[in-house]
Order: sequence, then structure tokens, then C-alpha cells
Amino acid sequence: MGNRNNGVFIEKNLSKNKILNKRDIALSLDGTVGIVKIGLFGCFSTGIRKLIIVDDRITISYLYFLIKSDYMQDIIKVNAKGTTILHAGSAIEFMDFVLPPKELIELFDNVVGKMFSKMIDLQDENEKLTKIRDLLLPKLMSGEIDVSNVEL
Repeated sequence: MGNRNNGVFIEKNLSKNKILNKRDIALSLDGTVGIVKIGLFGCFSTGIRKLIIVDDRITISYLYFLIKSDYMQDIIKVNAKGTTILHAGSAIEFMDFVLPPKELIELFDNVVGKMFSKMIDLQDENEKLTKIRDLLLPKLMSGEIDVSNVEL
């Protein structure tokens, strides 16, 4: 969940339904604990938890920023155990999800939800642009594609 690209693939039937979709929130509870990501796609390991909303008062943007809050991050870090590799799975039982009134969450989502959606859209666009760059740059560098006569 860091900044590394991972090219490891497994058969879908081996994933045990541990699949992330682009709009799922993932939380790292092993290794570098407390990393919160959205926009990931594919299979995830046991050290990562997919957050699932079970209360219709909670919006995805509210949950994302709640988990990233200092309050929740402190709970994760305080309950992390281990010397070389940290494990914070036990932190889950100490996470108190105190919810403000539904109207306040809706007000939060009206302001932040649009920015949150834009953030996800920009991540998708960034991913597409990275693929295009990685496809074109070697061809430009090798001279396979010549753009010297292109007018802007």
C-alpha cells in the first residue's frame, strides 16, 4: 500500500474473496500500520483490511477521513505490537466510532464528498497517464516515434 507498484498476480479463485475495488477503503494493520488508501484494485493480504460501511448514516468520505484522523491513527499505533514488523489487528476492538448526528455527516459529505470523488477520479486519470507515459517514453527515447515535425 506504499508507493511501490506490485506486479504479483494470482488466480481469482485463490483470493478468498479478498478483492478491493477502486472505491473501497483499505487500511494497513501489519507492517507500516495505519496507511489508508482508496483507488486500489485487486487482491489484498491478511495485513490489510477492507472497510465496509454497515450503517447507512456513514458516507464513504466521512469514513475515509475518520480513519485518517489523528484520533484513529493514534489508536492503531498505540495498539500495534511487534519489534521488526508491527501488527495492529487488535486495534480494531478499541476503535470507537462515535457518530455525530446524521445531518452533520450529510453536511460534511456535501462539502467534502465532491472533493473526495474528484480525488478518486484524479487518481484514475493519473494511473492512465502513467501507463501512457510508460508506453510512449521508451519509443520516444529510442527514436521509434519522431515528434520533431509536430506543430503545437
